[in-house]
Amino acid sequence: MPLLIILVLPSSKVPAQNVPQKNVINCDSSIVNNITEVIITNLDTIKTEYYKINAFKDYPFQTASLFILSGVMLNDWQITNIQNRLGIKLSPNDSAADLDSLQIPLYKNRIKKIGKYNFGIYGAYTDNINFITISKNQMEKVFQNPFNDSVSTVKEKLLNELIRYASEEDFFLSDKKVAGFNELGLMQREIVSIPMLTLDDYNSLYNVASIITDDLAGLLNKEKNKKALVNYNELIAAVTNKLIEFGYIKIPAPRNFNYIITE
Repeated sequence: MPLLIILVLPSSKVPAQNVPQKNVINCDSSIVNNITEVIITNLDTIKTEYYKINAFKDYPFQTASLFILSGVMLNDWQITNIQNRLGIKLSPNDSAADLDSLQIPLYKNRIKKIGKYNFGIYGAYTDNINFITISKNQMEKVFQNPFNDSVSTVKEKLLNELIRYASEEDFFLSDKKVAGFNELGLMQREIVSIPMLTLDDYNSLYNVASIITDDLAGLLNKEKNKKALVNYNELIAAVTNKLIEFGYIKIPAPRNFNYIITE
């Protein structure tokens, strides 16, 4: 079946969503507001470059807004740009001094090799059921079917079937598998709802991130001796939550953004 995404985009006045924040994030409000403003100011350019990437040409920006405005513009892809620009070390996953004591959800990009593909997830909800961390017992419940193979083999077979369904018109999935993929956020009803990136698509995201690298590097350079830069994960979370609150980021269902790297 061909990949097709159907989405009703929100109006310009988007009601605030539930911001994934347990405690107040300990970042200076001025740096959070400044970075948020930089992203909003460059939003049209970001969208233009986004739609130049083959995997996203028919994939509505709002659907990928968490991944692009947080994961790409602030996190893994941007961190590489910033480290090269400022000559500093920023870890996308453990830069905060004591993550367990923060009691806040931190946004992370996770990629796992499954067969010949790489499966990626971006989000803050590590407790949510997802295709990377799902156990065999959970898969059997989600897909309403017992599996005799190992969990890694089952995941590989399921992913292969999902990709075949997206690309081959005469390949069909059982109702149970469609329901399971829907529960995991990989399909919406009968439609595969996650983008499939080539390596070129994946690497093009660094160019999207570079749209704000100069402005972001200038702001962070002034923060070198401040906690906002030391705990960069907190800063990412604060800006992301602000963009969610303002309606620029739409949290996907089931609350994480999934993607596949096919080459």
